[in-house]
Amino acid sequence: MRHFEALHNIQPYNFSIHDAELSPLGQTQATAAIEIIKNIPSIDLIVCSPLTRALQTYLLVFDNQRNLPLVIHPDLQEVCTEPCDTGSSLNDLKVKFPSLCDELNTFEQTFGDTEWLDKGNPENIYSPNQIQERAKRFLQWLMNRSEQHIFVISHHFMLEKLLQNDSNQKLNLKNGEIRTIEY
Repeated sequence: MRHFEALHNIQPYNFSIHDAELSPLGQTQATAAIEIIKNIPSIDLIVCSPLTRALQTYLLVFDNQRNLPLVIHPDLQEVCTEPCDTGSSLNDLKVKFPSLCDELNTFEQTFGDTEWLDKGNPENIYSPNQIQERAKRFLQWLMNRSEQHIFVISHHFMLEKLLQNDSNQKLNLKNGEIRTIEY
């Protein structure tokens, strides 16, 4: 699933908004999607980007199903380096999302606290130069999981990379769009 409409998705686009939040329309879209999610027959795990709009999407859509395990994964963050696609520090996220402190602590223990924020270094796995490798790494992680039905919440360009299967076909994923893929 691509996150719902965020503040930077509204015309005139403002990509200078740091770690953009969902817009009021995006919040309404997420609430409306609860019924769609209820029709998905089985979800064993949810994996979500650490960017604010993705975490807000998760909380609005799945908060009533907190029995489903959640992994917040840095590989799912958006590809670009604009402020809207740059995450907040883990301390800021813990303040913003107190109900996700356990998952954010696990994130920190598993992935570290700052490397995922450094997209400007071309050698860093999170830089746009490394997107192919990051997508491959995430898909390998996904395939090594024991869960069979994994729900992913991410961003346009990252999902495009994960779904295109080495082709250069462009996907036009709308905010909140869900695609089912079988690996």
